[in-house]
Amino acid sequence: HNSKVIRGLGSTIHGCGGGLCYAYNNIVSEGGFDGTAEGQDAVFVDDRPTKYNNKPLQVYIFNNTVVNSARDAIRILNSKGTIGSGNLLYNNLVINAGSVAKYGDRGYINIEAGIDYTSEDNITGANINGFGFVNPGAKDFHIGAGSPAIDKGRDLSAYFTTDYDSDPRPM
Repeated sequence: HNSKVIRGLGSTIHGCGGGLCYAYNNIVSEGGFDGTAEGQDAVFVDDRPTKYNNKPLQVYIFNNTVVNSARDAIRILNSKGTIGSGNLLYNNLVINAGSVAKYGDRGYINIEAGIDYTSEDNITGANINGFGFVNPGAKDFHIGAGSPAIDKGRDLSAYFTTDYDSDPRPM
């Protein structure tokens, strides 16, 4: 949590394994550019159980800003069939995912069929200039006055109470 990654190679945030995994308050710009034509996903989750970890993987992906990903902005797979139920994706701001041209809106948040999840209060779109970032050219993805993201997210104070800058989140 609370990471800022600009131009990450491969999947910028990669969550695999078992148990409860949180990804929140991250900023990812130009994630997944690995030199291949297709690229990788900016945020990638897949189950990879070990013989010592029998807990199903469950993910909470909250309050992330993902901009200009090479492929999907957020992708969740269930390759080994051990992803648990109750996966949550809330308040993510996802702009200009590379695979939208190929897969439509599924390129923003792509979750494999059969995975139990709730995805709410996420904002997606293609035009970075329409989201009210302070200075996207300088990689300043703070939201400014007039942003459509202001006051659009759900209250997540049960999970955390500060934002990327450690400022209190509005409740």
